[in-house]
Amino acid sequence: MIADRMRAMMAMSGASYDLYAWGRNYYGQLGLDDTADRDVPTKVGTDTWVAIMSGFYHSLAINSDGELYAWGYNNYGQLGLDDTTNRYVPTKVGTDTWVAVSGGGYYSLAINSDGELYAWGYNGYGQLGLDDTTNRDVPTKVGTDTWVAVSCGGYHSLAINSDGELYAWGRNYYGQLGLDDTADRDVPTKVGTDTWVAVSGGGYYSLAINSDGELYAWGRNNYGQLGLDDTTNRYVPTKVGTDTWVAIMSGYYNSLAINSDGELYAWGRNNYGQLGLDDTTNRYVPTKVGTDTWVAVSCGGYHSLAINSDGELYAWGYNNYGQLGLDDTTNRDVPTKVGTDTWVAIMSGFYNSLAMKE
Repeated sequence: MIADRMRAMMAMSGASYDLYAWGRNYYGQLGLDDTADRDVPTKVGTDTWVAIMSGFYHSLAINSDGELYAWGYNNYGQLGLDDTTNRYVPTKVGTDTWVAVSGGGYYSLAINSDGELYAWGYNGYGQLGLDDTTNRDVPTKVGTDTWVAVSCGGYHSLAINSDGELYAWGRNYYGQLGLDDTADRDVPTKVGTDTWVAVSGGGYYSLAINSDGELYAWGRNNYGQLGLDDTTNRYVPTKVGTDTWVAIMSGYYNSLAINSDGELYAWGRNNYGQLGLDDTTNRYVPTKVGTDTWVAVSCGGYHSLAINSDGELYAWGYNNYGQLGLDDTTNRDVPTKVGTDTWVAIMSGFYNSLAMKE
């Protein structure tokens, strides 16, 4: 979710950047007007951008004018283009002005400049928050609240309103909504009474940081992705350790976070080295990654990306489609530097990567 906060700040500052993509491209999710995979960062179009996001196999971005663009897989209307046809280049969505966007498992959420929340795509579990389970292929307004942050999980949604209250909806089989049960919800439903500043939806679990910088986790925990030193699911937000945190990101089954000292920690599934700990052993508590200082982090399906304090990009984990950007398809189990450029934002898709630089 920190990535979403960074993007919002960039939009407000007026800064905009070039977009690069690499990795799997079977559905055109790289936006390069073809379906050929790339194993190095490749520039997308000529526009300049302030926000990026990947769903499972589709991509979303906001340009410097606040316009929303989408491309890639569109079988459920997750591109918001009033059809179910895949797109291979960034294609404008509607006419609104947008400030935040998130992509999940075949659906999308976005906040416009008035703080209104919109949803579209797959809705089999009520993850669009529209009081039904009917798919939508255009952005459709969710409720009447004012929102400041959103995050899509695999099939569940999380959002923070302007009062710092956390809401959740969609699939809840593993308790990933944090509502002390396993019943799905098809409208935004308030989670607890805390005040929150960041949230991130994983495959079937959730992470959030409260206003005191404390980290909480809930939902599925089969690989230790909640960081609670066990593999027991949780149905309400449960505090993780005693550190103070500034950034979090949920992957499919693994988690990454940056603490207030800029140190990177990882936990959960590690079958491809996606924790960056020089092995393929799962971890059940946050475990420090290297000795660098970090400012941004992102998890994909089974790979990870991070930017250090010098703006250098590092990648590690599964690399079968070149999603690490290292000019090969060899997995890495430690953070490995990508090129020599300076980067400002990153986003991991399931098997692809997006990043922005000046």
